[in-house]
Amino acid sequence: MIFESLSCKGNTYLVDMDVKNKVNKVVNTVNGLIEEKKIGYIEQSDMVDGLSTIKIHKQNIYNDVFAEVEKVAYKLNQLL
Repeated sequence: MIFESLSCKGNTYLVDMDVKNKVNKVVNTVNGLIEEKKIGYIEQSDMVDGLSTIKIHKQNIYNDVFAEVEKVAYKLNQLL
């Protein structure tokens, strides 16, 4: 779903969630997208007990779209 969102123009934001297993393919891919600012995310952190803050980290507005659907269709046409 993430790459489908990044395949068209617009802003894409992820919600910060706790991860059970921090070492897997999906987490590594998402962390890479965040580090490269290809995707934005919403971070929630606790200042004190009962008081939390929410911060929106924006993605780079100059990113090109991924066009994943077009890439897959092109490869399929080559194979057929």
